[in-house]
Amino acid sequence: MLIAAIWTPSPAVPVRERPPKPERVVVSSPELETLRSALDAIPNDTDSLDYDQWRNVGFAIHYATEGSDEGLSLFHEFSARSGKYDPDFLDNRFWRYAGITSAEPITERSLFALASQHGWQDPTIVDDFDVVEGTETADDDFDALPASEDDKGLRFMPVPAHEFAVATQLRWIIKGILPQAELGVLYGESGSGKSFMALDMAASIARGIEWRGCKVRHGKIVYIAAEGANGFRNRLRAYALQHQVDLKDLPIHVIHAAPNMLDKTDALDVAKAILKVVGKCDLIIVDTLAQTMPGGNENAGEDMGKALAHCRGLHRATGAMVLLVHHSGKDSSKGARGWSGLRAAADVELEVVRSDEDRALNVTKQKDGDDGGEFGFKLETVLVDFDADGDEITSCVVEHCDSAVGSRGSKVAPKGKNEISIHKIVLDLTDVGEAPTVDQVLSEYANRTPYDPQGGRDTRRQHAMRALRSLIDKGVFAADGTRVKVPGVEEE
Repeated sequence: MLIAAIWTPSPAVPVRERPPKPERVVVSSPELETLRSALDAIPNDTDSLDYDQWRNVGFAIHYATEGSDEGLSLFHEFSARSGKYDPDFLDNRFWRYAGITSAEPITERSLFALASQHGWQDPTIVDDFDVVEGTETADDDFDALPASEDDKGLRFMPVPAHEFAVATQLRWIIKGILPQAELGVLYGESGSGKSFMALDMAASIARGIEWRGCKVRHGKIVYIAAEGANGFRNRLRAYALQHQVDLKDLPIHVIHAAPNMLDKTDALDVAKAILKVVGKCDLIIVDTLAQTMPGGNENAGEDMGKALAHCRGLHRATGAMVLLVHHSGKDSSKGARGWSGLRAAADVELEVVRSDEDRALNVTKQKDGDDGGEFGFKLETVLVDFDADGDEITSCVVEHCDSAVGSRGSKVAPKGKNEISIHKIVLDLTDVGEAPTVDQVLSEYANRTPYDPQGGRDTRRQHAMRALRSLIDKGVFAADGTRVKVPGVEEE
C-alpha cells in the first residue's frame, strides 16, 4: 500500500531588486585628464578590443590611479562604450583583484602606447621651447574665424609655389656629411671609435677647416659628455697636442654631466644654460643617447619619441643641429640599437664600422642629400701626460686614411646579376673619367635596369647599393669618401 507523502510548500522567497549604483563622480586632475584623453582615442565598440586588451587597459588605469574610486569610474566610463559592458563583472570580479601585483605590472605607459597607435598625443608635453603668442582656437570657434586676417605671427603660412621653389637651398655644416638640420645619429659598436670620430668632426667645425676634403662652416660646438667625462678630457688634450692647437682658441664648450632627456625640465635647463653661456650655436653632440635616457626603454616609441622631441626643442632654442652618439644593435647589420623609428626621425645617419685596426665612417642616410659616402680612418695613440706614479696617460686621435674595412684577403669575382652589373658600371665610368661617385653608380644602374611596375615600389637603388657594398667588402673596389675606386688604377 502506497502512502502519499504530503509536502508543505515553503513560503515564496521575496525578490529583492538590486539597489541602483551610486553615481560615480570623477575628481578632475591633470593626471586623470591625461588618462581620459588617451582613453578617448582608443576605440571600444563591441568588436574593437578583445578581452585581453580590455583587461590590460583596466590594469593600466588601476596602476596609474592606485586603485582609487576615480580610476574605477574612469574605467566604467571607458567600458560603457562597448556592447559587452558588464558593470557587476567589472566591480566584483575584475577591479577588486586588479591590484594583485606581478613582476612586471601593466602601467599607464602601455595604455599611452595603445592610444598613440590611434593618433593620440600626450597633451601634457607642452612645447615650452617656443614662445608662441596668442591663444589656441577652440573647435567651436572655427565658424567665427574672419575671412582674412593679419598674417603676422601665423605659424602655418601657405606659400605660393613659385616662391617656395626658389627658397634657400640646404646649408651644410660639413658639406655632404652634416646638414644644418634638426637631428642626426652617429652610431657604432663599442670600441669602433665613434666618440673619437664625433670629436674629430666637431674640432674641424670649431677650427673652420676642411674635413676630408669637404667644405666646413666655422661654428660653435657644445659637447655633452654624458659618458666618461675624464676620457673625453684626455681626448681633447690629445687632439690639441696632435694638431698643435690651443683649446682656448676653439669655440667648444663641454657639459660634463648626463641630463635626463626624458625630462622636459632637464632639457629646458640645458637649453637655458647653452643660451646663457654660449648663445646660439651650430652643433650639440650628445654622447651617448643611452646615458641621457636613465630608466627609459630604447625600444619603446613612447620613450624615444619623448627624448627626440626634447632634442628638437634644443635645436629650436639654440639653432644647433643635435647629433646623438648611439650604439649598434645586437645585429649591427640592422642599424642603431633600439626603436626602429630613430632612423626615420634623423636628418642624417652615420655609422662607424671597424675591422681589426681599420675603421670607417659610412653615410648611411641623408634625408636631403646623397648617402653612400665612406671615410676610412685609424686611431693613433697620443701621450697626454703622466700620472702621480709616473705612468703614461694616453688617448687617441683620428688619423684619416683610405677605407680598408672589409677589403682584406684575396679579391673575389662578382656573383649574381646585380654585382656583375655594378662591376661593369664602375669599370665603364672609371674608363671615361675620374673615379665615379656612389650616386653616379646607383643612377647608372637605374638607367640600365628596367623598372618593373608589377613588382611594387622601385627598389633598384637599394639592390644596387647592396651589391656595391658587397663588392667593396670583397675588396673588388675601394671606397674613398663618396667615390668608388678600382684598386691599382691611378687617376690622371
